[in-house]
Amino acid sequence: MDIVGYDTRKVPEDAPNVFTIAGWSDRVLEMIPMLERGSDVVSEIKRYASWERHT
Repeated sequence: MDIVGYDTRKVPEDAPNVFTIAGWSDRVLEMIPMLERGSDVVSEIKRYASWERHT
């Protein structure tokens, strides 16, 4: 995890099973199990964004 955000990744961006997350929120921690399960994280984010707009 690179929370500095100055392109200081320790692992190549195209390495298998590597995900770059920009920004920080405690909600990022909820994404880690999704990534490990192989979930479509983009769809999960869109679903959450849609839910946020309706609350």
